[in-house]
This record gives sequence, C-alpha cells and structure tokens, in this order.
Amino acid sequence: MKKNYIFQFFRKLFKNKISSTINVIGIAVSVASITFILNYVVFECNYDSFHEKSDLIYRVNRTQYKDGAVFAESARTDRELGEVLSDNLPEVLDFTRMVKNRYNLINVDENIFVEKSIFFVDTSFFSIFSCKGIYGNQKKFLRNPNTAVLSKHISEKYFGDIDPVGKEIRNGRQFYTVVGVIDDFPADSHFDFDILLSFHNTLKIPPMRIPWNFCDYYTYILLDNNASINKVADDSQDLILAKKGRNNAQANIETKYSFTPIGDIHLYSHYNDELKQGNDILNIQILIAVAVFVFLIAAINYNNLFSSVFLYNLKAVSLKKMFGVNKMAMFLEIFIDCLLLVFIGFVFGMVLCNLFFENLNDFILNTHSFQGIHTKPLFWGICIVGIIIFSFLLSVYPFWLSNKVNPLSIFRGKVLGKFGMKQFASFFLSVQFFISFFFLAGTFTVIKQVKYFKDYNSGQKIENTMIIKIPSNSRMLYNRMKVFRAELANVAIVEDISLASAIPGSIVRHIDSYSKSDVNKGKRTVGLVYIDDRYFDFFGVKQMGGNKTRLDEIGDDRNVVLMNESAYRLFDFSKNGSFENEKIVWDKKEHEIVGVVEDFKITSLKFGQEPIVFKLSQKTGFDYCAIRYMPNKLEETLPIVKTKFEDCFHLPFEYTLANEFLENQYLPEIRFGRLFGLFSFVIIVLSLMGIWALSHYNLMKKQKEMAVRKVMGARSLDIIRAAYHDLGISVIVTYILAMPVSFFIMNKWLENYSYKISVGVWFFSIPLITVVVISCITLVFHGWKLIKTSPVYALRYE
Repeated sequence: MKKNYIFQFFRKLFKNKISSTINVIGIAVSVASITFILNYVVFECNYDSFHEKSDLIYRVNRTQYKDGAVFAESARTDRELGEVLSDNLPEVLDFTRMVKNRYNLINVDENIFVEKSIFFVDTSFFSIFSCKGIYGNQKKFLRNPNTAVLSKHISEKYFGDIDPVGKEIRNGRQFYTVVGVIDDFPADSHFDFDILLSFHNTLKIPPMRIPWNFCDYYTYILLDNNASINKVADDSQDLILAKKGRNNAQANIETKYSFTPIGDIHLYSHYNDELKQGNDILNIQILIAVAVFVFLIAAINYNNLFSSVFLYNLKAVSLKKMFGVNKMAMFLEIFIDCLLLVFIGFVFGMVLCNLFFENLNDFILNTHSFQGIHTKPLFWGICIVGIIIFSFLLSVYPFWLSNKVNPLSIFRGKVLGKFGMKQFASFFLSVQFFISFFFLAGTFTVIKQVKYFKDYNSGQKIENTMIIKIPSNSRMLYNRMKVFRAELANVAIVEDISLASAIPGSIVRHIDSYSKSDVNKGKRTVGLVYIDDRYFDFFGVKQMGGNKTRLDEIGDDRNVVLMNESAYRLFDFSKNGSFENEKIVWDKKEHEIVGVVEDFKITSLKFGQEPIVFKLSQKTGFDYCAIRYMPNKLEETLPIVKTKFEDCFHLPFEYTLANEFLENQYLPEIRFGRLFGLFSFVIIVLSLMGIWALSHYNLMKKQKEMAVRKVMGARSLDIIRAAYHDLGISVIVTYILAMPVSFFIMNKWLENYSYKISVGVWFFSIPLITVVVISCITLVFHGWKLIKTSPVYALRYE
C-alpha cells in the first residue's frame, strides 16, 4: 500500500507540473536561504566562544559623563587598571592587557615587512585565552623583555615551515627574540594579531609609562567561577577612584567602568576604539525573523498550491471516500505526498546551498576560513527530524480539507461546495501581502542607511584621493618621508599632499588633558590627531577662528594645537568668547591653542561627533599620507607614486582610495544590508508565487459567477473587477496594518546610529506600488484566462 502511495505521488507530480515545480522551487530556495542565514547567525553568535574560559573572561570599558550625559565611551582603559582590580578584588583571578604597537616595521635579516597588528601583551594572555602553541614553551611566553611570539601565518611568512624559536626580529631599534609560535585565532574572534611582544618593553616608550589617564590599553580580567560580575562592577568604582587619586579626577566629569563578557563584545558592545568592527544583536534578530518568514512562506505557498490543485481532484477524493478509504489511510497518503515533496525540495536546496555557499560567504562575510554548519553531522540529524515535522504540519490543512468533501454534493455538480477555504485563503493572502510590504520597506530602509553612510558628505574633500599607510611614525623615517613628499610635490598630476595620524575613516587615539587656566585642573578626554599644515586645506575643513598657521613659521619644537568646535565647547572656552592665550596640558606639556575648526567626522557615523585636538607636527605622529591627484588621472598617478615610494622606503606599496577607506568602517552594515536585501528578495519572490497560486484559486472559486456575468453581457473589465474585488480590499487592509509595524521596527533599528536617515512616506508608498503592480500583472494573466474560457465549461452541470 505504501509503495502504491509513492507511485501515486510521482503520477500526481508529473500531472500537475506547474504547481509541483513551483512547490519544489519554493522549498528548495527556502531550504538554501534558511541554511545560509543559520550559518551566518551561528557564526556571529559564536564569536570568541572557542576560548575554554570564555564564560569567565570580561573586558573592561570606560564611559565618561558630563553633566549626567554620556560624552565619551571607549573600549580602552588605563595601564594600571587590571593590576589594581587583580590585587584588590578576590573575585578577579587574573588580568591581561593589550596595547597596539604603532611602530609597524619588522626587520628579519635583510628583509623588511609592514604588519598591521602588533601588540604588547602580558604573559597572562596565554593562560587566559585559549592559545594553541605550535613552537616553544607556552608557559614561559613573554616572561622576559625583548621577546616575541609570532602567529602561525607570520612565522610561515618570515621563516617558512621551520621552528623559528631563538631567531631574532627587529622592530625599530629594538631586537626581539622569538620564543614561540601560536596558531592563528579563528575568524570568529573579536581580535586578531600578527605579532605579540613582551609588555615589559612598554616601559621604554615614555607615554606608556603613565599609570593613569593614558587610556590606550585593552584590559581583560578572569573571574572566579562563583564570582558575581555585578559585585565586581560595584566594588571597582570606588577602588579605582581611590587608586587614581584626586589629582587624576576630572572636574565635572564622572568616569565609570563597565565589564563586558568576551562573548558579548561582537554583538552587544558599541564602544569607540573596538579592536574589530562588531555587529549588532538587532541585526541578528532581524535575520532570524527573516528565516522564520522564509519558512512560513514555504508552508503557506504549499497550502495555497494544494488548494488550487485540490479543486481539480474533488472527484478523486470523493471516489476514495465512497469506496471506504479510512481517514488514517487518507492522512498517510497526504503525509507521504508532503514528505516526498519536501524531501525533493530539501535535496535541491542543499545542492543550491553547496553550489553557492562559498560565493555568498565571500560576498557577505569576506572570509574563507568559515565552515558552515551544514558540514556537521548534528545539522543533518536536525534536518531529518525537521523534514518529518514540517511534512506533518503541511499535511494537516490538506487532510482537514479532504474531510470536508461531500461525495454526494460533488457528483451532483456542486463543485465548489463550502469547504471553509475562503477564510483560509483570505488569511494566507493577507499574510503574503503583509510580508511583502514589510520586507520591501525594510529593504529600502537598510539600503538607504548603508548608502547614507557611504555617500555622507560632511564637506570634506575626498574625491580623487589615495591613502597610503605610512610604515611608521618614528623619527627614523622622517628624512625618507621628507624626500618622498618633496618628490611628489614636483609631479604635475599630483595636486596636494597631507600627512596625519588620522584621516576620515580611521581610528583616533585619545588623551586626558586640561586647560591651564582651570584652577581645578579638570581633565577632559579628547581625541588627538597629529597633522601637518596642509591637513585642513587638503580635506576642505573650515577654520572658525585663529590665524592660518604654517609649520615653517612656528617650527616643530613649539607645542601648537588647534581644536574642533566640540573640544572648544568641552573646555568651556566658549564662555570666555576667546581662546587667545589659552593653553591645554597633557603629558606634563603645555600646548598653545592657535585656532578652532568646524566639526567634521573622522570616526564612524555610527557614533556622535567627538571633541578632537589637532597637534601641528613636522616629524612625528604620522600614520597616513593622503595624495590628491588630478581628476581621471589615477592610472597615470599610481606608477609614479609606487616607484617613488619603493625607492624611498624599500617596502611594498599598498594604497586605498579615500572613498573605499571610508566604506571599510561600515563593513558590518554593508554585510547585513547585502544579506537582508538578498533574502528579502527571496521572500518577496516566494510571496508573489503564493499570490499567483491564490489568484488561481480565486479564479477557480468564481468560475460560475463570472460565467453567468459573461452570459449576461458583462464587459471584460467588469468581470476582472468583480473577480478580484476582495483582493483589493485585502491589499488596502494589510497595507494599513503593515505600515505602522514596519515604521516601528525600522526606527528601532535606526536608533543604533547617531547619524541616520529619516523614514519618509516614500518608504511605504513604493512597496505599495510595487506589490500592486506585480500583483496586477499576475491577476490580469489569470483574468485573461477567465475571460477567454467559454461559459459553457463552467455551467455545463447546471
């Protein structure tokens, strides 16, 4: 009997080719979409879970309040913070610190390399985090000064496959002995590194000797198993204030420290100065909702298509009931039909997933090291159970519908008896329209916000600009940089050149400083950017006050700074109406204020405008060289710049266009936009397939009514209008319901950003127009078939 069910299934499959094809395609696309979404969600939610002690590791963050309002948030803290917490709080078992080495040149014998991620770390780094040692004694890593640990990929880059322990590398003037190699951290880690250097060596760098208020350190603590992080947070506030001392307290500024579990950093932490750009948990929740909607649409489409086909098979169902086929046998037949169809769709879906997984992975995640969950046995076990449960659920409505069939009524010609299908059809149709409206509006919002980030114009001139990462900010390379800049100045197609430690799209370092005239010495946290005298003209930043100051007039030995409007207000200079004769102090040095410039964005638009101080410099502090070339002359400029760079520095030449440099800040948003847009498109297509099926059912349901109208001389337009009058009402009602829901959710998502678009009327009018136009095309197609069908066919039983 069961074997006969299988034969019947394939006979029905080939008999109803259109509905079967749509169903298989719908299920296949749904399976592929849900699998990839789940892959992405699992990848994002498992950040840093590979650490054995991940549940006990917390990062310390710093938030500053002025007059009760947040004005500075940072993932970086003070040098001595971890040590104070570990020594005074029994709940804190250990701590480790990381601070980035700004000098990124590495010499290995005669070879020179430029690395992006070099950190000074404590030796406890290797006991707190799960590091897999490849070479060397991991228990003794970085215990001594002038030692280094390499990541696997860097070790292979420098020394090939041999054991590099005992070999030397040079960073600036300092030689480091390689004491070990550890495996690369996986892609789902909130930090990665090339080289780790002994923390002892930070004592040789003057600014890093400062115990407090030089907030450049990432501090992680390891808690006891039974410790309460809330208690640690409460006890730490007074403890830190006491250890910092009153002289380090900031007038009118309240500093609070928070603790973020390492597993929450990627999705829940939104501080400045993150080691790696994170995502947002709301994005993940939205994508999970997308997966649920894809699943829902697949189920609805199956029932819609079944309803359409069911009307053709009423006699077959009636005959089975007349010949005594029991309910269990009928349910089993329907269940096997569903199971086989879902299984076929699942197979095709997994084929699609495997064919396009790497391409989608590269397009959205930009990582090749991510292994999908569909490669794991557990996934397949869950899929088998899911197929059975999903098939069972799909069988319920068709079984219920079959039980409503009255064989006597069917053979009397009452083909469209009251099966209760109208209410279900209206409900399913409303759901289809609701989902289409919501995801169209959401897609427009996400795409518009990402485009807003990419196209944001703060008045800065970044067109026709290339950015070169300067190998180091050391004085050792000053003469080379001077030659490089002088030679480029003589190139006709190069219009302007500027040097700085931060440019639009980069990270800004921070300092704690105070106004010399402030008797309370109230310290304020501000961004610090080293610039040359061309910086503001190069980027088109307007100077609000002060004189145009040139470096050749002041010399590099004078401590001269400018500040933006936000810093000017933060130091309360605006109360005096002037900054003349004013000075600010940090690192025990006084810096003369010679000008104020308008606020402009350097860091991400996800955060508000921050106060920044710009220090004029000739020799040190520079990390970037910005070069503006003549319009449409990039191909001619590149070879010249490359040759002169390699001649001056003897290093490989790498560049980034300024607009691409800006976009790199928004990679999580760009990835989310791509993923949301792609699968929103899938959902909308699947929804329209469902609308096609429902309109076909609507046509079947009203065949006799429309035939009578046609016999009575009704026009074609009147027939179509009457056939789909209910559909128009569904569209209007559903749109009224979908609009406020979409508006609320989209605005909730936009709250994550300081700079954002406003959701306008057209965000909802375009989805309405789109759904109506596409639906009308579909309905006209079915309506035309209705008009062309002879009334005799529909009324032959009458």
